[in-house]
Amino acid sequence: MRRNAFSRFQSNEIGAITVEWVVLTALITGIIIASKDSFAAALGIHSDNISEELTNSEIVRAGANGAHSDTFGDGAGRWTGGGVYDVPGFGEILGHITGTPGGEQSVSHDFIMASNVDESVITFDLFSFDGIGEGDAGIFYINGVEVGRVTGGDATLVTSSVDGVTIETTTVSTGDNLGGYGDPNTATDSELDDTHTIVKITLDDPDDAVTFGFGSTANQGENQGDHNYESYGIDNFSITGVDQS
Repeated sequence: MRRNAFSRFQSNEIGAITVEWVVLTALITGIIIASKDSFAAALGIHSDNISEELTNSEIVRAGANGAHSDTFGDGAGRWTGGGVYDVPGFGEILGHITGTPGGEQSVSHDFIMASNVDESVITFDLFSFDGIGEGDAGIFYINGVEVGRVTGGDATLVTSSVDGVTIETTTVSTGDNLGGYGDPNTATDSELDDTHTIVKITLDDPDDAVTFGFGSTANQGENQGDHNYESYGIDNFSITGVDQS
């Protein structure tokens, strides 16, 4: 039986609508796929920002613009347990960090790693003041775990072989009086010996939250005013994130 004109029109319109619907659906799907990564990244950024505010931590994102640094010119910032001391010729540093019997972490800073950070690099200047004894050490902690230490007046590096952590040190100067607590009028030459070391700590696949800490066993115990002679100081601290994808 022959279809009338209306039936032919209706059939043609249904076919056209079906084709248009398929094309439109494919277009929408393509847009969703294309925007998925950007949308996820945006959610990640907002999540990181919320965590930063709730925990009072600093956020570290991949790239130079996502790094965090401290030169301590404006105080100790969000560092816990440390004050700021002015060293002539260097300016303000985090210190003086004196010892405890077990070398427990005495200064620390919390950081949040953004979701795109696959590797994190920590660098800082470490000052060993006033003839640190050969049996004494400055100790580096990551999330409360000792990952390495420098020992003696020349800041010899000893690592703890923690998986995913690499430590390098470079000696800038040793045997100079850089500005510790020692009194030049009463201290011996060895008690005025200071060492300047650059420390680099690389973290492979860091946790979402990273706490850097520092402690010391320096315990000479001779007082200059209200302070012990042997101590450490930190300056030019930087933590960066790397996206390896």
